[in-house]
Amino acid sequence: MDEPTGKRGPYRVGIERRKAIIEQAAVTFGENGFHAGTMRDVAERVGVSPAALVRYFSSKEELLMAVMDHYLSEWRAYVDRQAGPNRRGLAYVRGIPRVVEYFSLHPGVTRLHASLMSEGATVGHPAHAYVVQSYSRTHASFTRHVGEAVDDGDIPQFSPDEIEREAAQIALAFHGAVACAALQADLPPGVVGPPVVEVFTAFIDATVSRWQAARALGA
Repeated sequence: MDEPTGKRGPYRVGIERRKAIIEQAAVTFGENGFHAGTMRDVAERVGVSPAALVRYFSSKEELLMAVMDHYLSEWRAYVDRQAGPNRRGLAYVRGIPRVVEYFSLHPGVTRLHASLMSEGATVGHPAHAYVVQSYSRTHASFTRHVGEAVDDGDIPQFSPDEIEREAAQIALAFHGAVACAALQADLPPGVVGPPVVEVFTAFIDATVSRWQAARALGA
């Protein structure tokens, strides 16, 4: 039975089929872009008819939102496992490279993210709101946690403008690292330089060391 209803056997099949659709949609949209990727492409990858696919997702836009929600939850859970949950301040900043690590370990998700960030910058694209919110929330989150590190006394007493600037530097490096992770997934080793996770981790370590050195000097 192919429908996402019922109990036990059919219900489990529905859950597994929905997950497979989301995973294959991520591959399709990542490789072809949202506009070029079709519901038929996704259905063929999953091994179902387009009509069966519509029982789970009524439109390509709905499927795209499900894909983004799924992988947002996935990478957050991964970071919590690797860096610990409920992080704040300096502990949060030190855990940011784990996000880049997740993208490096999941090239399909990385391609999708890169494609959406590029296409979704255009007003009217179904992912436009997601892209705007992603950049805004990332910067706001980094700003908040740098501010917490100041409040905790772990780094110098930066002014609000300085906190904003430090957070902006981390955000720019972060988005650049994720973009490079997408390139490293598709190009021969070494073409885009050393592994992006190592480079970004070194950047965060150097940033934290700079802060702590300034704090020790009473800056």
